[in-house]
Amino acid sequence: MKKYNWGIIGTGRICGKFCRALRMLDRANITAVCSRTEEKGKAFAAEYGINNVYTDIAELCADGNVDVIYIGTPHPMHLQAMLTALEAGKHVLCEKPMTLNEQQAQAAIYAAERNGVFLMEAMWTRFLPAVQQVVKWVRAGEIGEVREVMSSYRRDLPEDPASRLYAPELGGGAMLDLGVYPLFAAQLMLEGEAEVLSTEATLSNTGVDMDSTTMLRYPGGRKAYISTGFDYNSNSTIIEGTDGYITVPNWCYTHSAYLFKGTEGTLAESFCQPHENGMQYEAEHVMECLDKGLTQSPDYPLEYTLREMRCCDKLRKAWGVHYPGEDEIISAATADAASEAVSTEDVSTEKHMHSQADDWFKDAVFYHIYPLGMCGAPEYNDFTSQPVDRLSAVGKLLDHIDNIGFDAVYFGPVFESTKHGYDTANYGVIDRRLGTNEQFAQLCRRLHMRGIRVVLDGVFNHVGRDFWAFRDVIANRESSPYRDWFHINFGGNSNYNDGFWYEGWEGHFDLVKLNLHNPEVRKHIFENIRVWEEQFGIDGLRLDVAYCLDEGFIRELHSFCKGLRSDFFLLGECVHGDYRRLINDSMLDSVTNYECYKGIYSSINCGNMHEIGYSLHRQFGSENWCIYRGLNLYTFVDNHDVSRIASIIEKPQHLPVAYALMFAMPGCPSVYYGSELEMRGDKKQGDAALRPELRPEDVRSMRSGLTDWIARLCEARAQSKALCRGDYTQLYVAPQQLVFARSYEGERVICAFNAADAPCTAHFDAGAGRALDLITGKTIDFGGGLEIPANSAFIARVY
Repeated sequence: MKKYNWGIIGTGRICGKFCRALRMLDRANITAVCSRTEEKGKAFAAEYGINNVYTDIAELCADGNVDVIYIGTPHPMHLQAMLTALEAGKHVLCEKPMTLNEQQAQAAIYAAERNGVFLMEAMWTRFLPAVQQVVKWVRAGEIGEVREVMSSYRRDLPEDPASRLYAPELGGGAMLDLGVYPLFAAQLMLEGEAEVLSTEATLSNTGVDMDSTTMLRYPGGRKAYISTGFDYNSNSTIIEGTDGYITVPNWCYTHSAYLFKGTEGTLAESFCQPHENGMQYEAEHVMECLDKGLTQSPDYPLEYTLREMRCCDKLRKAWGVHYPGEDEIISAATADAASEAVSTEDVSTEKHMHSQADDWFKDAVFYHIYPLGMCGAPEYNDFTSQPVDRLSAVGKLLDHIDNIGFDAVYFGPVFESTKHGYDTANYGVIDRRLGTNEQFAQLCRRLHMRGIRVVLDGVFNHVGRDFWAFRDVIANRESSPYRDWFHINFGGNSNYNDGFWYEGWEGHFDLVKLNLHNPEVRKHIFENIRVWEEQFGIDGLRLDVAYCLDEGFIRELHSFCKGLRSDFFLLGECVHGDYRRLINDSMLDSVTNYECYKGIYSSINCGNMHEIGYSLHRQFGSENWCIYRGLNLYTFVDNHDVSRIASIIEKPQHLPVAYALMFAMPGCPSVYYGSELEMRGDKKQGDAALRPELRPEDVRSMRSGLTDWIARLCEARAQSKALCRGDYTQLYVAPQQLVFARSYEGERVICAFNAADAPCTAHFDAGAGRALDLITGKTIDFGGGLEIPANSAFIARVY
């Protein structure tokens, strides 16, 4: 088997123990060590037979003989060491806790993903033989369904201000030093995100936690009781199931475990395997993962680390414990690493600095993804297959999305459904054709790391026939507790011969209309939204067919979502009607602007800019009769329901004009995935033609001048509040030309468009002599009229 050369960062007690473990393994060779002082490094190297000593982490990471690095320094120093090693292309095993908080763990994980290298937190307990046996018992169902975990790790360590354990600047406190072990026990046995039901802690005079007890709730109502502290010695775990329980003494370094079965608690089996060191098992596991080309452990995946850090963050917030400088992400190795390592608490980057207010959507440019299509999912869900990670296809396009300059991603339906996503089967589970809840949560976190918001499709008007509650009605008819969740007449029949009639949405009987007047239905929807916000960190919802939804439901939804977060964005699909009916302080923030969607392509194709000019003035002009002044409507030139703009626009040279017009007009612009690459799709050919797979290699091969043009439009909008929030004033309109101004707080931007094949000169009052084109950076001179080149557009700030 392949041998691996290890580098060691740190020379403390734990590093010594790890080196002794490596010496027990025939295929592990300790090649180098890094210490802050050369004296300590040489002493450590002499003790463990190490040839190379470094005092600079970067130099160790540049050593071509080192394959994998173990980091055993105090945890406040982990992030810098990890980023340096990962950016150098080294595999990393980092001592627990991996970082001070979740945002730093995210930065390290992203660096590992970006560089395609292995990363694991050194939770050595997971790989001890006794714990492996416990996992086997549980997975074999020996104690039935696990319902509770009680885990404690405490040590008698009296308060000492001089100790690192009590120093805030060194990440002191019992939870990060000891509590990660019982948290790991709960995570291993219960899986999923932990909700803090109750917690209390005693703080030291230095402000760190020295004692705490916590009750956590996991999916399915399962609970964990966590105890940790510096006050006395305790180290045990009890796992209780419906058919028995397991006890594990000395949990974090255990040699033994005991299985008790039945209501009487009869000892059924015991396991004991002493170990000399214990850390050799995790080291061997790392090398086995590297043999297989893995970038994370299947037994202790990085999601476990993120959940651990998230839970610790919640607990410390509840206790009022904060470490100095913990919100800083430390750059290492390259400027790129620093720019990508973004805090998830403060999601802004220089590119996205304008998007922090409650009305952030007014400044945002959206990227619309239809995941089932973009990821190449099968047409139908069989509801039996194991989930397949197709969401990683989106993850591979994050650089593309970020580099263009999008501020938010709007995901079409992602939850379990029969076919197209709008026929929901379960609001609580990511569609198995796309992946798992954990994989989607990871994708959302990666977007947030880049400062990109996440908006989900909220399909609440109707569900599919495979929706779990409707299946219960089919099976139990009048006896079903969910019969009032729908509009049903048991005296009739349906198109599917169900033996009862039900209301389908607009005659589509694959779409079963929900009874949104039923409080239980609303409760179910709101509870799922709460979970989406907690699990995925969503920033908003786009309400499918909002124009059909009960207004009372929308008001209650508004109250609930804004109660979750004041900056929660609510967008409604509104194909027709009065947009103001839905946009107000008690309902929605924005709706889709279908009127101007049609106006953009129709005006350009027909050579009649008066059409879009009339619509824009009617909606946003300064006169009292203009109907949508002050509103920020959601603007688009195509989406998942209509033909792509590249198939509608008759002349390809008009595509840049169409996009410039959409970006410049009032509203929040949205680009449908693939259309930035001039992807075509005709509605006449069916929905599949509008929702094709988009692979990373397609993005590289299809990238065009339009892609770069849209990136420049995003940048222009990011530079101008007038483009995002400004008033609208029409200055000039002709059959193939349109000029208007946007003004906000002293900034004035003139936007000009020429869809003709010849240049034109437009005469109007610019209110200034010169302006700077925000797209090209060129100076525009208004003297003697404005000459607009053929098939072109500019967006110029006057000065």
